Amino acid sequence: MGESPAGYFRRLKMNEAEKLLRSGAMSVKEVAYRLGYRHPGDFGRAFKSFSGFTPKIRRRRQPLFIS
Repeated sequence: MGESPAGYFRRLKMNEAEKLLRSGAMSVKEVAYRLGYRHPGDFGRAFKSFSGFTPKIRRRRQPLFIS
């Protein structure tokens, strides 16, 4: 299918992060913990690596795009 199991899981996790960030119901820190990150900074780096945006910037950008 062109994607490793780890890559697939990462994509699912980051897509869920985008949904949670855009909803505005949770802080970046809460999103990080909900997705299993022990440190919000680790989540921020992973999210930026995946999307090209920091979680705070992604929260403000339109439209929501999930691949």
